Amino acid sequence: MNNKKSKNEIIEESIGKRKLNRFKSTFSHILKKGDLLDVGCGKGDWLKFLSERTKLSLMGVDASQINLNKANKNLIGKNIPIKITNAMNLPFPDNRFGQVTALEVLEHMPQWKIGLGEIIRVASKKVVITVPYNEKPICEICPNCKSISYLEGHINRFTDKDFKSIDIKGKITFHKIKYTSSFNYQIKWRGLLRSSNKISYLKNIKINTKIPKTVCPSCHKGAPYKKYAKRFIRRLIRTLTNSPEYLLVSIDLTD
Repeated sequence: MNNKKSKNEIIEESIGKRKLNRFKSTFSHILKKGDLLDVGCGKGDWLKFLSERTKLSLMGVDASQINLNKANKNLIGKNIPIKITNAMNLPFPDNRFGQVTALEVLEHMPQWKIGLGEIIRVASKKVVITVPYNEKPICEICPNCKSISYLEGHINRFTDKDFKSIDIKGKITFHKIKYTSSFNYQIKWRGLLRSSNKISYLKNIKINTKIPKTVCPSCHKGAPYKKYAKRFIRRLIRTLTNSPEYLLVSIDLTD
């Protein structure tokens, strides 16, 4: 029996199930020919995903040099140019790229409408965006600098109405992405809801009790986030109720 994993299987495992689910949903909405700019490319997972499945001419930009350092390692041998730049002022002429993607970017931007305008400006055919769907920002006081710090830097909340209120030239469509969890995962947490002794039930479930850390956007120091439990509960409820986790916004500029 051959247990050797394919290249795509290895890449998919490195991306993670939740992000992979979003990538696969987004992939069906992009053009498969021409060029593509990914704004807020992070460590390059989306670009790597595309490079293994298309012959698109790819490029990525991000505001964080730390992210770009990780992307350079992640994209070794891919011949995908990446550069540091601010999405609020993209250094490209109008209509420079056939299509532009921005996955999980606008929720981080204080002036997200300006950023969206820049993303649309440099695209000639299509723009595809994903944002958390109707996610209320969670904040707490950073234990290091005592400033307000948002969980994962998410400061904006989005639904369809936020994009419908903007005058966008082109056809805009919305698609809601759900997180398709495993059957065993569903059964485990539905069992919690039915259990008469929930404390005893939880004790028998292996949960990672290590408090995750994030980076404060003000002092840039790592800090434990006690409110990660809130995010966990939100995801649990969305999984159990089969509710959308992300909103995909597709803008066809050729109409």
